[in-house]
Amino acid sequence: KSICEFVKEKPIAVQWIPHFDVSLTIHVLCEDRVGLLADLMNTIAQRGINVGKAGATTKGNNLAECFFTIRFQSLEELAKILKRIRKVYSVKKISLTM
Repeated sequence: KSICEFVKEKPIAVQWIPHFDVSLTIHVLCEDRVGLLADLMNTIAQRGINVGKAGATTKGNNLAECFFTIRFQSLEELAKILKRIRKVYSVKKISLTM
C-alpha cells in the first residue's frame, strides 16, 4: 500500500502550534564551488535572519555540506528561508535537525 492509501484509512490527529520558537540546524548538501558558503549566507541575510552558527565541510566527489543554526519564531519564516535556499545554485538536498 502507498502512504496515501494508508492515510485515507486511518485518522491522523493534528494539532496547531500556536507559538513556534525553536532553534534548528539547516544542513545543505551542495556541489562544492567557490563562493558557496557566501551565497548561502547572503540568501539567509537577505531575509533579515540572524545565524547563530555556520560552517561547511567537504564530502568528496565534489560535494560540500554547509550548516546554519538559526532560531525561528514561526513556521512561515522557516518555510520561506528553505524555499530561498533551494534556489541557490548547486543545492542538492536540505535537511533539518534540532
